[in-house]
Amino acid sequence: MIRIRHSITVALMGVFILGCAGGPRVGTQAPGFVALDDEGQPISLHDYRGSVVVFYFWATWSPPCVVVGPRVQAIQEEFDGKDVVVLGVHYDAGGNPGKYMAEHKYTYELIPRGRVVVDAYGVKKIPQIVVVDPNGTVVYQQIGFEERDKERLTDVIKKNLPQNK
Repeated sequence: MIRIRHSITVALMGVFILGCAGGPRVGTQAPGFVALDDEGQPISLHDYRGSVVVFYFWATWSPPCVVVGPRVQAIQEEFDGKDVVVLGVHYDAGGNPGKYMAEHKYTYELIPRGRVVVDAYGVKKIPQIVVVDPNGTVVYQQIGFEERDKERLTDVIKKNLPQNK
């Protein structure tokens, strides 16, 4: 009886943890959205159809995001000129993400007031990376981004480039 209760408790904890991750699951269609870029122009996921889209959910006030920012910039530089869009989605209306990116010389695209995208993707924790393939399918999702994760993310991007499909 104790073993069964323990198994049920572990199973329920697993469901709770998975449920807390939120957002689209790998293998499902990515949610559409319409948001404003850093120049106030409307953009949507549809605008990037045919490219791999790397969403980086972050905030200027988050110490882990301060560490992850240069890693995301390295991804931007590695895939610059290829069918890859790195899209920094600022988590909320706090801070000045445009100024922050300029000061750090980050060149990936920015959605400075990204709440609509954050909500569409069910993001509860940052930093978070979500990769969408050229057909709009979520192919990768990860909370946090350690240096050791760069190779895995790079492989996912390369595998999903249009010429590799």
